[in-house]
Amino acid sequence: MTDSYQHEYLRDMINSFHPGHASYVVVDGMDHGLTLTGTQKAALAGVSDAPFAQQVLEETIRFFNKALRD
Repeated sequence: MTDSYQHEYLRDMINSFHPGHASYVVVDGMDHGLTLTGTQKAALAGVSDAPFAQQVLEETIRFFNKALRD
């Protein structure tokens, strides 16, 4: 698992070379499988019926739409 400071560091590093190209958005409860397991413990336990994190799709579309406008 990774902590938020690692994501923030990566975002800042990318933006230092390419300003405005990287962003960091938190989707509460989402695991690395893009499902809403709620906690790291549940994600590691492999909750099989966790719903898809719809917000990640919405944020991805928002990111690409912004990139197309810029």
